[in-house]
Amino acid sequence: MNGKMLVGKIVNTHGLKGHLKVYPYTTDKEEFDAFEYLMLEGSDKKLGIKSVRYQKNMAVILFEGYDNINDAEKLKNKDVYINRADLGDMDEDTFIYSEIEGYAVEDETHGSVGVIKSVTSGAAQDLIVVEKPDGSTFMIPSVKEFVKGFDHEARVLRVNLIEGIM
Repeated sequence: MNGKMLVGKIVNTHGLKGHLKVYPYTTDKEEFDAFEYLMLEGSDKKLGIKSVRYQKNMAVILFEGYDNINDAEKLKNKDVYINRADLGDMDEDTFIYSEIEGYAVEDETHGSVGVIKSVTSGAAQDLIVVEKPDGSTFMIPSVKEFVKGFDHEARVLRVNLIEGIM
């Protein structure tokens, strides 16, 4: 689990002073409080974070050196990354979307039910897309009622699925 980790996408500017709206690809948008910098797609240059606040499901970030809308506009639609080593150890409830792709999914009742294909944004919560052995897919809402925890070392997501979800 080394290298750069995709943690979000800059989706728009916010105001005239260079703030940017970032859609987080983390389980908790407030994890951005712990980030000292972000890197843009295609670059290893670290952009220092001057401030972070939250609005609805977005992190609103001001980067050092980007203090007006004209500078900020150039960053729209870019993915943002952080060095995996700077994230520290993740607990069983924490994940970065791109990092869990390929994890096995084990249900408490049915055992192995498939592999995580992707994570997508739903209206109420994020949805974990699981590919079954036969190639078909189903989605698991990313809520504590279904997602029981991760074993990052073994690359396994433990779930408790209700009848009919698969």
